[in-house]
Amino acid sequence: MKKIIVGLLSAILLALPLFAFSAKADTSYVTATVTGYCSQTLSSGYQNNVTFGSVAQGTTNNPATSNGDGNATNSSYKITTSSNTNCNVTWGATDFTGAGTITKSNFKMNVTKFADGYAGNGSTVFTSDITKGTLSTGSELYSNFFLTVPALQAKGAYTSTMTISIAES
Repeated sequence: MKKIIVGLLSAILLALPLFAFSAKADTSYVTATVTGYCSQTLSSGYQNNVTFGSVAQGTTNNPATSNGDGNATNSSYKITTSSNTNCNVTWGATDFTGAGTITKSNFKMNVTKFADGYAGNGSTVFTSDITKGTLSTGSELYSNFFLTVPALQAKGAYTSTMTISIAES
């Protein structure tokens, strides 16, 4: 009988590892990156392009046709921002090409922002990109554009490309 009990206990002891469960936990990390968003709405003035019409050689500060009466708030060129963070609006321009080249340094703009009480900064020449920053949601930026034509500029049609982008500041 002892042999049977010892044999039975031995069999049970040998089988225990087969039924024993060890607790094991795996870890998975959950991550998220919270970002802001910035968007812009361009007025019809921008959508219909900035045009200067016919301009004479040797003239300075020729206004774009939709500048209004010179007061930026009457301009057809308006950007409205929408965001949940502060944003920068950046304008870029290329040289005017066509019958010759009018460098972008002859192209300038002024911007007035009204939503936050900011009132103008005067004219800025497009020697590089122009950025207006720390704009909150609902900011309205009105722009006027001006072109200077050198005295000996070749006659003909000219085109430049202007880019307008918005990004979180």
